[in-house]
Amino acid sequence: MEILKASLSAVSNKGRQVTAHVDFSLQLINQEMDSSLRQSSAGFFIILSLAFAIGCIGTLIITRVIAGPMQTMAEAARMIGSGHLDHRIPVTSRDEMGMLAAEFNEMANRLKELDDMKSDFISSITHDLRSPVTGIELCSDLIKELAEKREYTRIPEQLFSINEHSQRLNRFIDSLLEVSKIESGKLELDIKTINLEELADRAVRSFRPYAAQKNLTIELIVGQEIPETRGDPDRLYQVLSNIIGNAVKFTNAGSVCVFIEAAPGWQQVRVRDTGVGIPEYEIKNLFSKFYRINSGRRGHPASRQGTGLGLFISKFIMEQHCGRIELESSPGKGSVFTVFLPAL
Repeated sequence: MEILKASLSAVSNKGRQVTAHVDFSLQLINQEMDSSLRQSSAGFFIILSLAFAIGCIGTLIITRVIAGPMQTMAEAARMIGSGHLDHRIPVTSRDEMGMLAAEFNEMANRLKELDDMKSDFISSITHDLRSPVTGIELCSDLIKELAEKREYTRIPEQLFSINEHSQRLNRFIDSLLEVSKIESGKLELDIKTINLEELADRAVRSFRPYAAQKNLTIELIVGQEIPETRGDPDRLYQVLSNIIGNAVKFTNAGSVCVFIEAAPGWQQVRVRDTGVGIPEYEIKNLFSKFYRINSGRRGHPASRQGTGLGLFISKFIMEQHCGRIELESSPGKGSVFTVFLPAL
């Protein structure tokens, strides 16, 4: 047995030399160290095993809580990207993932609305283009037949119809071109000194024959003297004409009243009709590009005659004038459009 010896010498209080001897067994020391190391290794292994188990459980939780919903959303994105716009993600919680799923579904709903609007627009633009072109073709064929029969007195009537169809087609094309200018930022204003009352009176007079055909009363009411202001007269007339024309178009009985008044900082034109009104769910989209009121609704037999661009263009024109258009409407109670133009 190996012995490790150690000694220590010291002097006592009485002056004697004292020596202390200590013997250590190296075998016992090694055994004690081995035992301590084995105990430490066992504890470390237990701790490592617990950490591994906790890590696996945490991974499973993260996979279930985060990776699973993310995979579901990725799959939903692939489905919608492939054209399945009706696909939705079930919202099962109110945490961040649930909010993200709800936002994703809202985005999908909007995409579906836009796709429906696109389909309706394609169908509508085909109808809007085909109708005047077909009318022109029929009138030209009839003119040819009349010329062959030498019935020249009936030709001017057909020429008048061709002119009407051509104007309708040109209006549609002009609207598309204006939208293109708006989106490219090339729609410019010719700002001049204007009188809003004169523009409104001109617009009202232009629709009196149309209102008379429908047995409607249309009148202009000026609350007070309206001072001159600044704006593009042609563009502002376009806005007023569009709004007043829609009021006459969607009013089957009663009246259309146009009120002009001055307010602090503004000049206002209110167009009130007794028409069919507009549901709240359609008001939010009414100023969108190519949006048209549901033509299948009762009281909207002529809604497909429009392009769905008039109010979109009007809203942009007023925003360019630092103004705005507001709408109040209820089904069966009519509508009130108010145009706000900054005063001088």
